Amino acid sequence: MVKKIPSTRFDYARYQLHQKFVSALPSSSKYVGHSRLIVLGVTVSVSILLTIIMIGTRNRYLSRSEPEYRLRSEPRILSDDDVKAMLRKHGLCDRWWNKCRRSENDFENNRDGTVTDHATGLMWQQSGSGTKMTFKEAQDYVRKLNNDGFAGYSDRRLPTLEELASLLESIGRIKIDGLYIDPVFDGKQWCRSSDKRSPGSAWLVNFSSGNVCWRSLDNCRYVRGVRSSQYQ
Repeated sequence: MVKKIPSTRFDYARYQLHQKFVSALPSSSKYVGHSRLIVLGVTVSVSILLTIIMIGTRNRYLSRSEPEYRLRSEPRILSDDDVKAMLRKHGLCDRWWNKCRRSENDFENNRDGTVTDHATGLMWQQSGSGTKMTFKEAQDYVRKLNNDGFAGYSDRRLPTLEELASLLESIGRIKIDGLYIDPVFDGKQWCRSSDKRSPGSAWLVNFSSGNVCWRSLDNCRYVRGVRSSQYQ
């Protein structure tokens, strides 16, 4: 008699389980009928359980397969009114211009110096630069991260203002370690964005006071690199 070879991993796992139960049963003929019923019942139960587990795993994967909202990744020159409109559009927080935040983050610590926000599909540098930098130095810093292949990638960049502002916690919440940012990140009070307000100034996020602002390109601030995930 030719045995049927299982065609999928699921069928193969069920087949192996069936064989183990059969080999463990008594060999006496008087137990055969009863044993077959036991094996059949156990096999069906395990099959149902495996199916439930597989469906649950698939649903959890699909629930994180697409970001909840997308943020602009290309740098622009933004006026004050542009920034106010952007904050309202995405429901992002600012102490002065949009205190009520609607959007929520879904952070995952990747344990490799990066943090993924599944809500936006962005992968952030967890700690950022160790020193404050000018705008040009910040660009050089990100370029070096890419040349070094930080955390296995070479496509990091300076975040746009709306991407960086997505990390700001609501002003109504209690500050953690003196900052309006999730504690999964290392503390950096001011961080640069790639967006400019004028040819000589750029937008920043102040995680200490919980607002966006702008300073000259020569003003030194910290840098937190970001990359768009595969969903973008």
